[in-house]
Amino acid sequence: IARAARDAGDDAAARRLVDEAMSRKLYRQADAYATAFSDAAGSNRLVAARLAHGEATILKVVKKQQLSLVEKIVVGVDRACGDDYPAAKRRVREVAVAALVDAAERAVARDLRDVWALRDGVRVNLGCDDDDEAIARDVAARKERYLQWDEVFG
Repeated sequence: IARAARDAGDDAAARRLVDEAMSRKLYRQADAYATAFSDAAGSNRLVAARLAHGEATILKVVKKQQLSLVEKIVVGVDRACGDDYPAAKRRVREVAVAALVDAAERAVARDLRDVWALRDGVRVNLGCDDDDEAIARDVAARKERYLQWDEVFG
């Protein structure tokens, strides 16, 4: 329906479709609609939908310990933002870092924060202690939690 309306020159249907999906918290669908109808829905709706979808997805993948997907989600939001939406770029990184810290993955959060600062020029706070003692505790906790190479082959 939205595609037919857009083809007829009425962009309101596409905008309404994205807005309704967002209001119902159907972020994945809103992102798909905003991407499909980006010319009709506008870049602000695309960024809002991609950001909301990214935030929700980050929380899910961190809960499932699929930490490698966090960076891919951030890159997807960045792609939608271009150079025009620095606040959205910062927000998705803040959500990612906070989710990782809450999941006791401070070392991963610290690494991603540093990469984003160097590569993308976007700085975010870790939101927890970030001194040498905290780093040492994180390293010890990771060694306890995960099987170490030298334990197996050493």
